[in-house]
Amino acid sequence: MRILGFEIRRTAPAEKRSFFDAFSSWRSAFNFSAASGPGVGIVNPWDAMGVPAVFACVSKIAKTNASCPRYVYDVTDPHNARRVTTTPSALLLAGKANAYQTSQNFWHLATARQPLWGNFYAEIQRDRKTGEAVALWPLLNNDCIPELKAGKKVFRVGGQELADDDVLHLMEPGFNGLWGVSRIAMHRAAIGAAVEMQAFTESLYRNGMKPAGAFTLPAGAALDAEAFARLRETIDERYIGAGNGGRPLLLEEGMTFSTLAMPLGDAEFVETKRYGVAEIARIFDMPLHKLQEMDGAKFNNIEQQNLSFVIDTIEPINIGQAQECAKLFAPHDRGRLEVRISTDHLLRGDMVARLTALATARQWDILNRNEARRSLGYNDIGPEGDRFGVPGNANAPAPAKPDAKPADPAAATPPTEPTGE
Repeated sequence: MRILGFEIRRTAPAEKRSFFDAFSSWRSAFNFSAASGPGVGIVNPWDAMGVPAVFACVSKIAKTNASCPRYVYDVTDPHNARRVTTTPSALLLAGKANAYQTSQNFWHLATARQPLWGNFYAEIQRDRKTGEAVALWPLLNNDCIPELKAGKKVFRVGGQELADDDVLHLMEPGFNGLWGVSRIAMHRAAIGAAVEMQAFTESLYRNGMKPAGAFTLPAGAALDAEAFARLRETIDERYIGAGNGGRPLLLEEGMTFSTLAMPLGDAEFVETKRYGVAEIARIFDMPLHKLQEMDGAKFNNIEQQNLSFVIDTIEPINIGQAQECAKLFAPHDRGRLEVRISTDHLLRGDMVARLTALATARQWDILNRNEARRSLGYNDIGPEGDRFGVPGNANAPAPAKPDAKPADPAAATPPTEPTGE
């Protein structure tokens, strides 16, 4: 069955499937062609992504999340979780999500679409024998509708109904627990103002004349049709457009020109744009320095803001994705296997700081030598590297002393004086 270019089939793992094969354009593919442009009062994700601050927020969050490695762990023993690397789900998370997308590309798309549309859907293709996921196929947002049926969550995809376990669903916070709400829709006023300002800036430089004004003739004077046409032609050719900005006006018939609008400096145009960037950064939980807005930024507070970005922005996304990825496992493996998304690489300092931290961890037996080398991307040194030792500045526990033999009771009794009898 084909839906707007998707070929959706329940197939065996070895069978090929089609994804972006018939898309004429992104806008038509995602069915946003009917959405309005600037000025109508409705802001859709496509218009919002035309604002540099929105594009930067979505791009940075998506790229950062997609760069986080995803691991599968066997947590049968919660105190000694063991990483699993050869199961289909582990290979799926580390390699290719489907025939067309790598894992990194898939999660970049998922994380970008989630805040823009409020939801991201992907059909889970399973191995028919084991029940474990072998591919993830993105679905069109407008074609996938979550519903409650007999108390269970299901998804309607065209004329097909998919169970909750067969759809990976990443969503923003919502109000009914079934689907999330787009950040663009929730904050359309703030983002709409940024869209309008972007359109105004474009129009300003396209028209070239700043500020706008009016031509005035002396009292009793009038322009005939020929003079009016000549004036209009002169203005269009010599004064309209960014390349003609700043040219002096050559007027005739005693005309004068007076401005009607405030100069941009008086309107604090630049400050208004900065305020718009800050508003968008708040919407996406993005530190301002990530958007190249460096006012007030210092080395120390940037380091703390980077940490805040990982904790407040990336980690919540990772936790939601990791929990939803439990659907990738076969039913009998759920609870035994879990997905963990690592952010260790985002928290690395410079090389000197990293080596100092690893040396401290090694000294106090928090890490062994092989674990420390792996964190730096180096190979293991063999079984001896897995050993833990006694911290160098701590005393080794003294060996237990053997129990002393009990004293001879006879020897312990003092001799008695002879009585002489």
